[in-house]
Amino acid sequence: RLAEFNKKKFSKTIVKEVEKSSNEFLIVKRQKTIGSTIGHGLPAFRVDIFGRVCFTKAGAKLLDLQKNEGVSFAFNISKEQAYLFKDTSEDAFLIRERADKTKHFTAKPLLEYFCKCFKINIQKKQTFKLTKSANKFHFSPLLN
Repeated sequence: RLAEFNKKKFSKTIVKEVEKSSNEFLIVKRQKTIGSTIGHGLPAFRVDIFGRVCFTKAGAKLLDLQKNEGVSFAFNISKEQAYLFKDTSEDAFLIRERADKTKHFTAKPLLEYFCKCFKINIQKKQTFKLTKSANKFHFSPLLN
């Protein structure tokens, strides 16, 4: 039973071969991926295939996002650049807040623009790192 539990729990864990010891044993350790290391300390947001956009706590803090505020995106597809900015217009994407105070919104049609701009194919989810320059918030994809 324990082996069955461990198989289910760790079936998606990615491993890497570290080294061979003097006794010819192969040492295998868990490899960190973006999903296991991003946490809420990196200013970023994730987009999944259902159109959910979820901001990390550091990302929401950098943008100073509040519940029911609006955000919009600007894409320069030829230069593969994208910006995010606060927007007070009626057609902005409204930020929602979960019980754990994380900020999010859903907009499935927005996926097409992420894919076109960065020439990516979102299989499950994609993480984008946020950076601030002047009054602009630039974002770029991280490897998942």
